[in-house]
Amino acid sequence: MEWLDPAANAEGIDNVANSAIMRGCGTLGSTPLVVISRGRSARDATKYPPGFVENVEQAWRQMQLELAKRSSNSRHIIASKSGNIINRHERGVIIAGIRQTVISVRNQ
Repeated sequence: MEWLDPAANAEGIDNVANSAIMRGCGTLGSTPLVVISRGRSARDATKYPPGFVENVEQAWRQMQLELAKRSSNSRHIIASKSGNIINRHERGVIIAGIRQTVISVRNQ
């Protein structure tokens, strides 16, 4: 599968290693954290059994929420017009997230 191979997915991410790292992370305390999630599925629902994409998307959204909960000083932003590569489709959302994080750090 494409998502298993860092050379085959658009982000070049080792999703298996990334998942293992995230499972091992504990709380981030009050470390400023901005989680930016895609708003559109990257999967074509017509290529999968009925309900599959919806179930995967629901599980993925839940994981994004859990990630944001690792810090008591977090924000979760949905890039509503983006699929997986948010920096290509909604650069402004990324820039806003960085700015919010910088402001949070400066105010600590």
